[in-house]
Amino acid sequence: MTVEREQTMPIHLAEYTLRESDDLVKTDLELVHTPCRTHLCDAESGDHMETLFGVIVDHAVTCNARGEGE
Repeated sequence: MTVEREQTMPIHLAEYTLRESDDLVKTDLELVHTPCRTHLCDAESGDHMETLFGVIVDHAVTCNARGEGE
């Protein structure tokens, strides 16, 4: 059985931030990819790092801003 793998690309975690929302009603932090300014998800208390990292990986595959600033 042969397993095909996609080419792996580095993910620069420093490009992702957890920040307060501009919406004053929201209490959850927002996970944002800084180079493309995309709000990926709300980080709720109880979220696991594996979940947030999965969101980052999914975004990194399709983001056109990858590698900018290098």
